[in-house]
Amino acid sequence: MERSPRLIHPADQADRQPPELGAVVAIKPLGQAKTRLATVPGPLRRELVLAMLLDTVRVLSGVARTVIVTAEPGLGRRFDDHGLTVQIVQETEPTGLNQALRAGAEALQQQGIRRVLACVADLPALRAETLRGVIAAAGPHPRSFLADADGVGTTMLIADGVALDPRFGPGSAAAHRDSGAVPLLDDAIGRSVPDARRDVDTEDDLAEIGRYDLGPETRAVLNGWTRTA
Repeated sequence: MERSPRLIHPADQADRQPPELGAVVAIKPLGQAKTRLATVPGPLRRELVLAMLLDTVRVLSGVARTVIVTAEPGLGRRFDDHGLTVQIVQETEPTGLNQALRAGAEALQQQGIRRVLACVADLPALRAETLRGVIAAAGPHPRSFLADADGVGTTMLIADGVALDPRFGPGSAAAHRDSGAVPLLDDAIGRSVPDARRDVDTEDDLAEIGRYDLGPETRAVLNGWTRTA
C-alpha cells in the first residue's frame, strides 16, 4: 500500500501567519519527460528526471511552501522517502506546463500565499544562497523572471500579489518580458547565478552540467551512469 505523502494543508496553518513565499513546480509523468535526451536510455532518463527534480525541490522547499503539480502516480511517496515536505496537486492527466503552474499557484493562493515562484523542475546545481538572491532581487517588482543560460527560456517566474501568468515554452523569456514581467539581471542579483539559469533540456545541457557542483541525487545518477558506460 502506498504511503501518503507529507502534505501541508491550510487547516494546519490556522493559528499561524502564512509563509511569505510559495513555490510551484510542474512535472510531466517521468517516462514522458526529457525526450530530447535521446542518447540516454529510457530507464536512466527517468532516474535522471527524478533526481534533478528532487535536487531542485530540496532547495525550493527550504525557503518556500512548495507545491508539485503532476500526473505521475506515487510521486508524493518519492518526496516523502527523501525527507521533503511538499504538497501534491495530482492531475488525472497532463494538462500542459502553464496550466499546471496556474493550478499550483491557485492552490498556494488559497492558503493565503500572495507571493508565488514558479520554477522549472531541472536545476540540479541550484544553491540556496542563489535562490535567496534571486528572491531578494525580485522584491521590488510585481512580476519578474529569470532567463535561462541561453537567454531564450525561463527558469523562474515570480509574482507578488498579482496573477502568475506563466508563459513557459519556446521563447519564454521574450514572452514573459512582453507580458510585463521584469528580467532579473545579474547586476540586480549582485552576482552571476549560473546554477539558477542552467536547466537541462538537451544533450549539450547535460554535458554542460558536469562543470557544476550538482545536487546529491543528480550526481549519484550521473556517477552511476559513468561507471557502467
